[in-house]
Amino acid sequence: MKYIDFVSSLKSGVQNIYHIYGNDAFLCENALNSIKKKINLQFSDLNEVYFGANNTIKEIIESCSVFP
Repeated sequence: MKYIDFVSSLKSGVQNIYHIYGNDAFLCENALNSIKKKINLQFSDLNEVYFGANNTIKEIIESCSVFP
């Protein structure tokens, strides 16, 4: 999804998971901050998880299945 479409999609709500990537680091960071602002993220060290290229889909699913 292009950045413009992403920003428009936030108006109708936030999805459970996002995969943010691209060559423009500013737009990637801005997309992340837009999501945080939309959901009013608090306690980011407990409620925010970053994955890299070496993570497996199993690790991602397991992380999404636990609290908080």
